[in-house]
Amino acid sequence: MNIAAIAAIGIVTAIFAVLLKKYNPEYAMILAICGGLLILFLILEQAVPVIERVWAMIDKVGIPSEYAQILFKCLGICLITQFASDSCKDAGESSLGTKIDTAGKIALVVISLPLMEKLVETATSLIKG
Repeated sequence: MNIAAIAAIGIVTAIFAVLLKKYNPEYAMILAICGGLLILFLILEQAVPVIERVWAMIDKVGIPSEYAQILFKCLGICLITQFASDSCKDAGESSLGTKIDTAGKIALVVISLPLMEKLVETATSLIKG
């Protein structure tokens, strides 16, 4: 991962956003969000080989793919929720950011329900012997 490029984009975007905030605060917020999205896309681009490797490991071990799908969906929800929440908080809308955090947590519970059900089934079968 080219952390130097990511750091440079972040610093340059922050400097321009601070300078622009004096004259057009709404454009400064848009600039900061666009810079954040660019950094997020750069990170996700670097994560593709890692995700492919994790899929290969899951296939090799024999874990059902539905569990891996749940894992990656949860990871995606976490990333999107954190980015949206932080963007709202940076824009001065902390209550909206908190509500996005809550919605993300609820979405995680909903998506992971099949995994929880399987865990309860396994535990019950082990207890019953």
